[in-house]
Amino acid sequence: MPHNMTAAMEEALGQKVLRPRYIAELDFADEPVRVWSGIGILSWDGKSWTGVGDFGGIGDIEERGKVEADTLRLQLNGVPLANKALALARQNYQGRAAQIWLALMDEDEALIDAPVPVFAGPMDFMVVSETADSATITLEVSSELVDLSRQRVLYYTAADQRVLFPGDTFFDFVPSATEEILW
Repeated sequence: MPHNMTAAMEEALGQKVLRPRYIAELDFADEPVRVWSGIGILSWDGKSWTGVGDFGGIGDIEERGKVEADTLRLQLNGVPLANKALALARQNYQGRAAQIWLALMDEDEALIDAPVPVFAGPMDFMVVSETADSATITLEVSSELVDLSRQRVLYYTAADQRVLFPGDTFFDFVPSATEEILW
């Protein structure tokens, strides 16, 4: 259970009928995609979210006792073959933000309280697979901790310093500092 759940949401968890929904925002370069696991349009946070209903799927979101990088799979099934090109046309999405919230709804499909964030991280890669009449789009999202495990390939050299800070000449003087100093 998310640590920042409100009292109203905790109370709703005790009800006999529970209506959990996920809300996802994917920050693609050309325009963000905002979807939720219900049907129709949801208005929240000053934005409109398109319902994907049973066509959308989300992998398990787990809370573990230790700090480690994790991945999450988002899936959209039943995409018409004519529309799969829209997914393939998305470029420069890797490393861009994806956020997932958990929302609880009442019997009228209205939000009980503000949704709570349950997963956030950069989009990693997208796979489009197709059958005879439709396509499935799977997007893998990494947790923000995955960046800690990436190898860093910058060195303490003048060239690498200029990549980060153009015009900085600090490392130009390092060779002269290693010469023998006579006392």
